[in-house]
Amino acid sequence: MIELKIDLNKRRQTRLIVLTEVKEGLLIESTTSAKVHVSVRVISPQGELVGEIIHGHWKFPTVIQIDNRGSTINANPVTLSDGAYRFDVFLMKTEESEATESTPYVKLTIKTGSTPRLLGLAYHIKPSETWDNSVADVMESISDGNAKYYRGDLHGHTTFSDGNLMPNEAVSLIDDIGLDYMALTEHNRMAFGYPNGKALLIPSFELTLPRGHMNLIGTNLPLHADIVEELTSADSIMDSLRRVLAASGTICSINHPFLKPWDYSLPHVNISDVDTLEIICDPTYPDSPLANQRAVAFLDWLWESGYKLFGVGGSDAHNRLDDWYEGADRPSVYGDPSTYVFCDGLTVKNLKQGLRNGNIYVSRGLNLEIQIDGGKQLPGNKVQESISSYVIAIDWKRASELSGHVIGKFIYCGRVIQEEVLSVDSQVFSLKTPVEFREGTEWLRAGFYDLNGNVIGYVNPVYSSKRPLRDGDVLTLIKRFEKESSQ
Repeated sequence: MIELKIDLNKRRQTRLIVLTEVKEGLLIESTTSAKVHVSVRVISPQGELVGEIIHGHWKFPTVIQIDNRGSTINANPVTLSDGAYRFDVFLMKTEESEATESTPYVKLTIKTGSTPRLLGLAYHIKPSETWDNSVADVMESISDGNAKYYRGDLHGHTTFSDGNLMPNEAVSLIDDIGLDYMALTEHNRMAFGYPNGKALLIPSFELTLPRGHMNLIGTNLPLHADIVEELTSADSIMDSLRRVLAASGTICSINHPFLKPWDYSLPHVNISDVDTLEIICDPTYPDSPLANQRAVAFLDWLWESGYKLFGVGGSDAHNRLDDWYEGADRPSVYGDPSTYVFCDGLTVKNLKQGLRNGNIYVSRGLNLEIQIDGGKQLPGNKVQESISSYVIAIDWKRASELSGHVIGKFIYCGRVIQEEVLSVDSQVFSLKTPVEFREGTEWLRAGFYDLNGNVIGYVNPVYSSKRPLRDGDVLTLIKRFEKESSQ
């Protein structure tokens, strides 16, 4: 056993420690003398990231463990060998150290060989459950070979950041709900894998900044402190973000843009930098209904102003099933809302392509069968001349928690051109009058609302193939929208 004390009197510090007998296992425990936000990264003799411990980052594990049984989810399951391991310790920018009379320190306890599991099964994954640094196999692995809409959730948390479900509990609940895929988007960190379940888990994280949150979905970059420090630096955010997106083909989605105090106010991000906008987020949270209505209205405004951006949903679930928000009629849970993505087979790569193409609808409890021009078109598609047929059938088996009535709307170029009250006795919503797409600016979408006007279903627009697409700063556009909508 080796014990190492490192005083936190410098922002960055490095120690080299020679370890032997590591082939049988490695266990690193970290404690601090004060409340600090500090990262401890461990690098192998071959220069590979072994794992990371963070103090002051919600419930992030403060133990790294790797052996032949598997590893903790904050550990990269590399092949261990004897030699000099590098320990990089630095204070994070995102939080100041607690003022103390003495210098705070980190104490590391390092054990090699066979050791008992300190964190139990909750944070442990088997070798077959890990993502390697490129996660290439994860991107291409086929979970389902059928061409159809796949139901999932693009925003959720566990105790790996500020959620209340442990990773193994989260995976079990996701399977119980019946989701096809899930993006567990921890704040500024990404696990090296999760326990296997039935759903396809997408390597993702939530870039959490003081002026806005963005989900980065389907990334193939190992997320550690250096990247987070770069991404959270005000001076380099967009250059760094664009580099990450270009290197990994990652989907960039703006989260809860109008939900205070986490609303979006980050400058210098262009529409062209972003793939999707979260329009239904955590709908049982008290302030979410109004914020979601604003998000949908903003997205309609963008389309009518000549911009292209697609809408998605995210539960942003943090709570256990018995922990409801005050005044809520149900718990905040993964899959509420669900984002349905049309894919030719379920893989991370195909999901990202479907999201990028806008082949998406979002719903709370509504399972929709969508036929646009007899199935020739999908939401998000470009249209040559007209749409003569647009039929949506509602599967009410999945809508048992609704009041029994929903309001369906077709919105064409910012105007409601058809509105109907639907129920179990009228399950089909059909476009009565064909619409033209000849001028080059037209767009058409469908939406569903409860009797209080809350959006419970959003089908992304189809739009003219001649439509010239504009670019612009997202924050500037939000300010323009708020100014115009207040007049």
